[in-house]
Amino acid sequence: MNLQSAPQCTGLMTNIVLEGVEEIIGRDVLPKTDTAEGGSVESVYIPASGFDVCLSEQWAAAQYGERGAQGVAFRCGEASFRCFIRKQGADYGLTSLSFRLMNSRQRLPFGLQQLTVFAAKNCGVKIDLVDTDTHWLWQVHSTPSVTQWNELRSAYTQGLLREYLGWASGGRFFVFDRMPVNPENGVIFQLSILKQPLGN
Repeated sequence: MNLQSAPQCTGLMTNIVLEGVEEIIGRDVLPKTDTAEGGSVESVYIPASGFDVCLSEQWAAAQYGERGAQGVAFRCGEASFRCFIRKQGADYGLTSLSFRLMNSRQRLPFGLQQLTVFAAKNCGVKIDLVDTDTHWLWQVHSTPSVTQWNELRSAYTQGLLREYLGWASGGRFFVFDRMPVNPENGVIFQLSILKQPLGN
């Protein structure tokens, strides 16, 4: 992955990602680099922005294997949603009484749309939520700075969205499918979420 494909996340988003990563794998195991400052060498976190600093694809694959790294990223996404709710839930209307009083047909897509707005604003990417009769489609579009969506970002996104849907639905389980992308329409990542939870 080259730097041209890295989302330029805000400090807020980077902190939310980092808290999720720390909850699952701990701060001590994150990759570090040495920098000289005032004549002394000090270990610091790799200076970059967003997800790729906290859990880079190459580093995670070396630590956990390719499939294991995707599982770790999924769990980090779940943990990051919990951090998002604590820090930004009120700002995006997800902790209000009016949100809790919505029926599930209103509440679930409302929250997905709010997460779409937050992610697009804080990751510098174009994201759409498409609402069909049977599915929600979460689509990430190519931009000049983000031309691909790697496997760890995909797993992280799925974990975050699944945690939201479980939280907002009282623990129900929703089926996710990663859909093929079409370079002609600029979509570089697409998740399909079945609206009907399992067991209902």
